Parts: sequence; C-alpha cells; structure tokens
Amino acid sequence: MGAILEFIAEGFKKFAGEIIGVLLLVIALKSFPCLRSLFTAAKNLKEDDTYNAASRTKKTAELSSNKKELRLREEALRKAEAQKINKAVRWDVYVCMVCGYEYYPEAGDSDNGVAPGTAWANVPEDWVCPMCGVDKGMFESQGYF
Repeated sequence: MGAILEFIAEGFKKFAGEIIGVLLLVIALKSFPCLRSLFTAAKNLKEDDTYNAASRTKKTAELSSNKKELRLREEALRKAEAQKINKAVRWDVYVCMVCGYEYYPEAGDSDNGVAPGTAWANVPEDWVCPMCGVDKGMFESQGYF
C-alpha cells in the first residue's frame, strides 16, 4: 500500500510542479513585457518553421512529381521514335547485285555473326555475302516490304 501512495505522491508532485511552472511563466510574462515579446517571437518562429517545413515538403513533392512526369514523357517519345525507326529499317531488304541473295534484317545472318533484327546500317563493314562472298558495298536496297 505504501508503494501506491508513494506513486500517487510522485505523480502529484510532477503535476503540481507543472502547474507551478505554468503559473510562474504566466506571472513572468505579465510582469516583464520584454519576456512577453521574446516568448511571442519564439512562438511565431516555431510556427513559421512548421509552415516552411510543410511548404518545402509540398514543393519537393511537386518537383519530384514533375520530374517523374517529364521522365515518363521522354521515355514515351524515345519509344515512339524507336518504333518509327524500327518500322522504317525492319522491312528494308538489301539484295546482292552479283548473286541475288536477299538480306532481311528480321532474319539477320546468324551463320556469319549478324543477329536477327540487325538493321543494314548496323551490319559490320567486313561482312560478306554468304552466297558469293562479295562485300557489303555490292548490295542494293530493294525498298520496304
């Protein structure tokens, strides 16, 4: 039972101490105008910091959102441009003027190190016709199919 009374007494002391502290603060603020203005300035500064922090957080979120939107737009433009290029190049067939071999970019020439999907412009300069052995310069575009 004594422990309970001690606990209650400690709680009362803390509560009474807080009340006395608040009362002393009120008395000091009323008695000394310079303390009142100092207290008000400190309170306003705290409120300004809270407002500025919230404002900074909002601006940061807006900038982050704008950057993300810009990044998505740029990515969409790059994909659209790549699709246009792929459509233009993918169906461009080149024919050997010596033997008639046809190079299709979709198929490539995997037997000679040219992967499927390789555009004619990306075929190595030292590549030769797999049928007759002439160099790349002897091929002519037959247009888009």
